[in-house]
Amino acid sequence: MARASGPKKLSSLGTFLLVSVLAGMLIAGLAIPAAAMVGVSSNLVSTTLTELPVELETPPLPEPTTIYLADGSPMVQLYDEYRTLVSLDQIAPIMRQAQVAIEDDRFYSHGALDFKSLVKAVLTYFTSNDGGGGSTLTQQYVKQVLIEKAMSNPDLSAEERQAQIDAAQARTPARKISEMRMAIALEKRLTKDQILENYLNIAYYGDGAYGVEAAAHHYFNTTAANLTLAQSAMLAGIVQTPNRNPREDLPGALERRETVLNRMAEVGVITQEEADAAKLEGFDPAQIQYAQNGCANIEDKAYIQVCQFVVNTLMKNEHLGTPDSAALMSNLRLGGYSIQTTIDPVKQHATQDAISARIAGGDPVKASMVIMEPGTGRVIAAAQNRQDIATDALSPIENYANGRTDYQYFAPYGYGIDEGAQAGSTFKPFVAAAALNAGIPPSTRFNAKSRMVFGVNEDFRACDGAPSKPTAEWPVSNTSPSGVMDMYGGTANSVNTYYVQLEKLVGMCAAVSMARDVGVVTDPSDSSKPTVMDYQYYPSFVLGTAYTSPMQMAVAYSTFAARGVKCDPVVVASIKDRDGADIPTPNGNCQQVIRPEVADAVNAVTGRAFTSGTAVGWGVSDGRAMSGKTGTTEEGHDSWLIGFAPNIVGVATVGVDSNPAWDEFWASRGPNGKDLTSLRLPVSGTWLNGLGAADAGPMWQAAMNVAVQDLPEVPFTKPSSDVLNGKTVTPPSTSGMSPTSARAALEAAGFFVSEKQIYDSSAAGSYLGVGECQKVLGGTCYLLYSQGPRPEPTPTATATPAAPVTPPATTPTER
Repeated sequence: MARASGPKKLSSLGTFLLVSVLAGMLIAGLAIPAAAMVGVSSNLVSTTLTELPVELETPPLPEPTTIYLADGSPMVQLYDEYRTLVSLDQIAPIMRQAQVAIEDDRFYSHGALDFKSLVKAVLTYFTSNDGGGGSTLTQQYVKQVLIEKAMSNPDLSAEERQAQIDAAQARTPARKISEMRMAIALEKRLTKDQILENYLNIAYYGDGAYGVEAAAHHYFNTTAANLTLAQSAMLAGIVQTPNRNPREDLPGALERRETVLNRMAEVGVITQEEADAAKLEGFDPAQIQYAQNGCANIEDKAYIQVCQFVVNTLMKNEHLGTPDSAALMSNLRLGGYSIQTTIDPVKQHATQDAISARIAGGDPVKASMVIMEPGTGRVIAAAQNRQDIATDALSPIENYANGRTDYQYFAPYGYGIDEGAQAGSTFKPFVAAAALNAGIPPSTRFNAKSRMVFGVNEDFRACDGAPSKPTAEWPVSNTSPSGVMDMYGGTANSVNTYYVQLEKLVGMCAAVSMARDVGVVTDPSDSSKPTVMDYQYYPSFVLGTAYTSPMQMAVAYSTFAARGVKCDPVVVASIKDRDGADIPTPNGNCQQVIRPEVADAVNAVTGRAFTSGTAVGWGVSDGRAMSGKTGTTEEGHDSWLIGFAPNIVGVATVGVDSNPAWDEFWASRGPNGKDLTSLRLPVSGTWLNGLGAADAGPMWQAAMNVAVQDLPEVPFTKPSSDVLNGKTVTPPSTSGMSPTSARAALEAAGFFVSEKQIYDSSAAGSYLGVGECQKVLGGTCYLLYSQGPRPEPTPTATATPAAPVTPPATTPTER
């Protein structure tokens, strides 16, 4: 006899016997009174079934962390599951009814288990080997929680996570009985409304939307509270088959919506007329909203790299987890934090636009800018030419050519920067600050010749008393005016030979210590590179040969602007957890590191950069006074412009990108072509010339013109007379010395030596000794030489006085 092709139909007696046996098995397996199976009051359920994971009561459902700009507008969200938790009263009643109708229409009338549905499901299982169906909404919620726990556990491997997810959905009697036990215990602790609220928040509605609020926003650009009948029915139908959603499968989603509407009419929630009307409503794909998950996916590219800097900063916060760990990142993506940043959207866009107008992302250079608030360390804006995050789908050169990088060129070390850049002459104010702090006044003069050679025996004085000398004869040249000048002139025109002499006078120890104290940091992760303090043995320090970052230079110059108060960079203003509680975050650690009077004098010494110095013509358009300094490395490798006022600091830089991805480009320029000199950028077409103001000035000016618009003009504090006059010192005795010996003794004591001729009875050219000396460090002493006796006056005829001449109404030509 042929075997029947379909399942064999059970007789009425067989059905009765099967159900009876099943009931006995379930009661034994569950170890509960049979009353619980048919909805009898839950206070009859055995207390042994109340022991379940507490997460089933109030599961900490994953929520996105939102990062906000300074004006409160969102920058980005970080999440593994796009979800916004809402209470039941924030969900439209029709949405609640739709979900209950299609999932468990007897939800409010049965207990944790629905014996009627369960028997039907068991019969189906034994007759067709289909183990589906029969679960109450409470049971479905239990399963969702177990799946969610596995998905959000950062300690699980991918294999362990999948195994737990599979176990939570396994169609086995053992798993089903365990689920039932937990459902019974859950209903003993939570009300039906609480369970429904939790279910609507945990359910997956397809296409990355978790929970009904996120689904309402994603598919319909509305809230759960405002969902219509047609919208509610469509969402309710997605849960059982998440891939049949209106974005991925609109026909399937409409079919499921019809099923839900029919069921709602069948159970009396709506009329058939209402169901038919809702079926006629269409769906507009244009209303779908896409959440921006993660920095790399931000549509507004001005925020991508500064967003990554914010995330890198959060990854250091020990109050969010173990710094730089996968667990901390998981916490950020699941924890529902609200992160308030200091980034001003207007100034951020202005900064990005200023860079992008000059330097393209695919150009073989790095360009970046930072704007900071002195006295707080608040980062107002930070941008660079490569705006996108690198992707594994592209090769290194393809990433760079397409404006992509994993580096944040503006960041401090340890927060996303690459190797950094040499800062050139922007280091000179650190030597000036050291000199002023030591009592060397800004009136200190040197004969800054156009070229000077410093020998191997010239000691620049390191901290430990060891000699700090050039390793070979060190020729230093100027591209700027030369001759006798004071600190103002030497700074405004960035005169190398002036500053090397000043560095020698104050000593390397004082110079590098000052740089360290005001905030200069070199790469601490690369042991092959010198630290800031290691440069006490390198006199070239004053010319900016150390590698550092734009953010650290902003910190250092902010220290001057804030009258000696140094603050660490602050880009995260506050953090709140999902309950609104504050999470500690670094506040800048602001400290007074140099005397206010010294900072005031530095601000004055650097005050001529935009009016008569190397940055002339690049000041802000409203004409407010700002101090500043340009920087250019000796090889034309990097160009800088730093300008500041008491309430704002801007640092702009552009330099050669030494990443190996660009080796072929630089090789094409010849053996000495890896510099910015006479470089026409291949993508943007911008010409660079390897000079600080010309290369970085246009970016700085364009960004700062916008950045200062809402800021009052705040004048610098005038330097005190004590600092301007310097520290009084007594010149050494030079009695009986030759002019050569006297010069050497005075220079060794820190004096500038000049020569002066006076009338004297001695023969012309005779050395007379040391005359007038300014009794301060760096003061000028004169070696006196005779120019012979004063000649007798020659009688002259009385002349008619000339008419007075009116001077021309012009000012001296400014360089």
